[in-house]
Amino acid sequence: VLKDALHRLAIQMATQYLNHRRDTDPVANPLGNLSRQRQLAEELKKISKCDEAESILRQNMSESDKHPELAGTLEMADSVFLLAELLREREALDESFSLHISVLSDRERILGEAHEDVARSLKVVGDIYVSQKKFGDALDVFVRALKIQEHVLAPMDPELAETLIKLAGVHQKQAELAIAENLLMRALSLLKDVYGEDSEPTAAVLNEIAVVTEKQGRYTEAAEQHTAVLLLWEQLYGPNDARIATTLINMASLLKQQGRMDEALPFVQRALEINQSIYGQIHPCTASSIAWMADILQAQGNFEAALGYLQRDFDIVEKSLGHDHPDTAASLNGLGVMMYRLGPFDPSLYPEALTVLNKSIAIRTELYGEEHEDVAECLNNKAQLLIATGEAEQAEEMHLNALDIRRKLLGDRHPVVAESLDHIAEMRMAQERTSEALQLFTDALLIREESLGKWHPDVANSLDQLAFLYVQMGHHSSAVPLRMRALYIYEEAFGMQNPKVMGMLESIAQFHEELGELEPALALYEMLVPELEASPTGSETSLVPLLHHMACLCQQSSDEEYGLELLIRAAEHAEDVESEDLAKIQEAISAALSRMGINTEDEVQAHLAAMRERMSAASDSEVSTHEKKTASPLTHKTASQHYESVSAIVEHQYLAASATCEQGVVLANQDEEQVHDGGDEGQSHYDPDKEQIYDGMDNEQPDGDAVTKGVHVKNETTESVTGIDSSDMDAAKTEDVPV
Repeated sequence: VLKDALHRLAIQMATQYLNHRRDTDPVANPLGNLSRQRQLAEELKKISKCDEAESILRQNMSESDKHPELAGTLEMADSVFLLAELLREREALDESFSLHISVLSDRERILGEAHEDVARSLKVVGDIYVSQKKFGDALDVFVRALKIQEHVLAPMDPELAETLIKLAGVHQKQAELAIAENLLMRALSLLKDVYGEDSEPTAAVLNEIAVVTEKQGRYTEAAEQHTAVLLLWEQLYGPNDARIATTLINMASLLKQQGRMDEALPFVQRALEINQSIYGQIHPCTASSIAWMADILQAQGNFEAALGYLQRDFDIVEKSLGHDHPDTAASLNGLGVMMYRLGPFDPSLYPEALTVLNKSIAIRTELYGEEHEDVAECLNNKAQLLIATGEAEQAEEMHLNALDIRRKLLGDRHPVVAESLDHIAEMRMAQERTSEALQLFTDALLIREESLGKWHPDVANSLDQLAFLYVQMGHHSSAVPLRMRALYIYEEAFGMQNPKVMGMLESIAQFHEELGELEPALALYEMLVPELEASPTGSETSLVPLLHHMACLCQQSSDEEYGLELLIRAAEHAEDVESEDLAKIQEAISAALSRMGINTEDEVQAHLAAMRERMSAASDSEVSTHEKKTASPLTHKTASQHYESVSAIVEHQYLAASATCEQGVVLANQDEEQVHDGGDEGQSHYDPDKEQIYDGMDNEQPDGDAVTKGVHVKNETTESVTGIDSSDMDAAKTEDVPV
């Protein structure tokens, strides 16, 4: 209140002074008047009287008509700079950009090219380039600004940190994550020295570092960083601050990428409660949290509930920001995507989804023109919808158009380009143009390896897709090393107990089983056993059937002794959870003993007692898990013979996978006719429902890099662990944390 009162007093005094000068000195110094008018406009802007401020600043610009000597002066440049910033805040970006370029030119001419005010102008121009998604241009001006500041500012000046953060943001957009991380770490070190470890600027840049860490697939490290940020915000601002809501959303995003939806939901619910208490029901930040609720619900498969939240999100955004706002277009895009996903259950939603997506395309095209990343995103989504409704020819044209836009804006080696290649490859698969699909999937894999690193979960998604194509082609041996490497990446990123990891492990085991390769199948199934034993519900829902199934495989491979041990283990777990399968397993034990020639009661009891004693001794021994597996009769045919542990074979499998990728196109071209026949045969042995195939829809995934620069922001960079690239529907609307 005191600050506001002081601003109003300053305005009153400045106005009185200007009126006095005008009345008493009609030929007063024009430069002095220009400067004082600018100061008055600054005070008006501070108390949100932006219309009055704009009027004064525009009047200043017109003064050069009466006083030509004002044109090209530093005072005029400062006044125009303030007007350009006011227009930028009002999202009049074209006029703002034009004025800022003019100011930059004047400052360079008057002050020289290596002046701190020139650097400030460059940074603002860079910000506008970023908003226009002209990342190459933004990078150039930010680099130039940083060089000037490094030359003219003190080494610990906070403005240096601000420029480093801006530069890191551009590198994030270009998927140059290691460079971005290095820049942010440099900014963090500077801000810690200036403000201390427990300060707002330090927390804000640590938040950005957590986002970049997450994007690189280092989820455990990112979780620790997000937690540290949350604790800092709570320490500085209490439990109900908007910054805390943003961090909660980022933590939910991280959990979602790991498939931990039940854990993510409470974070989003708390963020929604905070934003509602701060902003009320009808506000973009509240809408952001609502869209996040939809995102988690759709990831859980609750599409109808998610659709309701997205409709609510759209209503709030349109009401608060207007029909033609970028975020309104983003909300429409998310709504259309969700209708598409519900289409298989209710085909009547397809026409409505098309209408909604067309509205989003129209708004974005009007705002940005046809060649814009957000327009490409909408084209991709509309193409996927057209595929679902049988209009493949038109869909292909849209996918190719989206690919061209993305390549032009982001370059050939960006992860978003890889996603477009995947979509086109899927169309080539449907058209039975197998060699083209193989080339496209391989290119997408190589792009992800280059931009994200060889051990990123999105690389695993690519490997899994490529493996699925090889199965369709009948080249089963080529698929195995790809899937094993994908499994290792998932295990490293998510941990062995993650549902995605365990599902893939089971899928690969089934793959070997269907090919009649029982020993490697058993070795892989064995890797599931300790994880299911450790799971609270694993014994009840999965472990007993798994052990029983493994015993059946042992019978097929004439390994009755090992099969009997598995059945005994299954019976023990069945008794613990009161499973209805117990009677069936006991019958299987009796049958196994009979096949082994153990028929009398005394023989049966003695044999079972001896086996239980060996199993108990192995279980109680103080040895490592690996040694226990090797020593235990339960796992005497362990992965030590085939896949002892995924990590033990990863180097070999990586080399095999690389060779597979290099030779795959040649393979496909040599026997494409044979491939189609082989693919049919292979498909009969394989369950494609177990594959992680993209649905192809672009929904903005919260990558967190927008949490420092606006109120209701959609993130541009995309990708989740399911391979769905993301922009809007995945609720990338996060509140900003000022740096």
